[in-house]
Amino acid sequence: MKKALIVFAVLLPATAFAGFDEGLAAYNSGNFFEALRNWQPLAEREDANAQFNLGLIYENGRGVTVDYVQSLYWYERAASHGNVNAQNNLGALYYRGQGVQQDYEQALYWYRKAAAGGSASAQFNLGFMYATGRGVAQSDELAARWYQSAAEAGNAQAQRMLGRLYAIGCGITQDAQRSAMWYRKAAQNGLAQSQTDTLLTYCSAADATRDSGSTSAGSKPLTAAVRQVTARRFLDD
Repeated sequence: MKKALIVFAVLLPATAFAGFDEGLAAYNSGNFFEALRNWQPLAEREDANAQFNLGLIYENGRGVTVDYVQSLYWYERAASHGNVNAQNNLGALYYRGQGVQQDYEQALYWYRKAAAGGSASAQFNLGFMYATGRGVAQSDELAARWYQSAAEAGNAQAQRMLGRLYAIGCGITQDAQRSAMWYRKAAQNGLAQSQTDTLLTYCSAADATRDSGSTSAGSKPLTAAVRQVTARRFLDD
């Protein structure tokens, strides 16, 4: 299943109610119907992890027809219990307008809640929104700040992006040593090269443009880079 924008949280592995582990084992073996059968009653009993996993099942069409409305419903219930993964994915549905009318302000609201709860994916997504100026005033500096937070929390995509921002000095003070450090961390965290080839190409083009004096303050290189890595991520996921 293709995913747009950004970074999504993945299946949660543990819960307090009996039956969750059986559902997880079924899911991991490809028996999605059995996973749904085990998690549905737990979700109805307000188990936030089971609610989140139902959201994933409906979003990705695992054993069911893709249903963004149902996905949104279960993410909302899990998010109301403070589940940061659900909050992040709920923000992504609002961002893309799937199962609900597209609403950048609502996307921003849920990303901020998830980011405050420690979601590195949401922190990366906030960086993206500030980089592109969607739902907020465009700010290279705030974009770099959120990428920094996500990178420090171990998000490989943010680490790779931060490495590039340090390399070109966009929204952050140029620093070759820090750039190399973040590139290494991203590689160590398994970021596929195929997800970064386009990013490097566009950043190189942006550098050349800025060197010629036709681009100011570095905001366009950052935006172009983020848009391209996002587009590539959509194709690869």
